[in-house]
Amino acid sequence: MLSQTETLSSVTYIMRCNQVVEKLLVFDTVFNEYTQTCRNIVLGRCLVNENLHSLKKYFQKNLVNLRHFVELTESINPPSYFTETNQRLKEAFRGYAESVEKMLSIIETENDSLILEKLQEIRQIQKDYCHQINEALADVAKLG
Repeated sequence: MLSQTETLSSVTYIMRCNQVVEKLLVFDTVFNEYTQTCRNIVLGRCLVNENLHSLKKYFQKNLVNLRHFVELTESINPPSYFTETNQRLKEAFRGYAESVEKMLSIIETENDSLILEKLQEIRQIQKDYCHQINEALADVAKLG
């Protein structure tokens, strides 16, 4: 891992952004699947061994991985002309991670009738953060 003070070259920064996008797609797919699984559990369309308690454990495990991923993205020190764009990326990643924390909180505290509605609201928020990330990455491509 690079130190916080080491500035990346433009090419390295763009390559790192591409890696970040690939990982984000994986995380987004995982949390979307968790939302669908939660929906199936609440509606009773699940396997016998699927329940909110076990789903919560998977959420927690992947949330730890997501937090680590966000920390790594925040440690990237871009070339000076990518600083503003990189700040937008950091803010969107933080927001995305916070939304996953909210999802976990909902599974832990809400009754079944409210879980689905609130999870769908948060999935929309996550999509908005993904859109912000895509816009920032489009700017990286333009500047690069």
